[in-house]
Amino acid sequence: EHIQQGSASQQNVPPGTIIDVDIVHPTHTEFIIVPHKSIMGTARPVRATVLIDDEPRMSMDELEGVTNALCYAHGIVTSPISLPAHLYAAADLAKRGRNNFKTEQNVADDNGSTSSGSDGKGHFTNDGSEDYFPMMSAELANKLKYKFWA
Repeated sequence: EHIQQGSASQQNVPPGTIIDVDIVHPTHTEFIIVPHKSIMGTARPVRATVLIDDEPRMSMDELEGVTNALCYAHGIVTSPISLPAHLYAAADLAKRGRNNFKTEQNVADDNGSTSSGSDGKGHFTNDGSEDYFPMMSAELANKLKYKFWA
């Protein structure tokens, strides 16, 4: 019987660990990466799969290196994060868009409230027309020249 000793960070693989043989899909171009140091608990590996690469322009080592480097590009923390920074940014923007859309449509969130400033009426009703999403986008567009959000 093998019993692990030490803290969680001592039991995890070191940051930047990349595996691209044996445990990955045999016919897909992919690798598993653990770019971050787990402070509490178990580090969560990320499976990265190349979806389309008709003309390979990067070697697998270069692709793995760039992916790992992008995990250091977060705008707030200097240590590596678990996903490349642009994926975190995309997720944050998607959440912001969903919240704006829900507010515009006056859809209550899980606790039954809507965001501050909602007048209780959605300006647009999706009638299936081609103009619905462009009109919604224009309504939710920034009103100021500069973006002051993180």
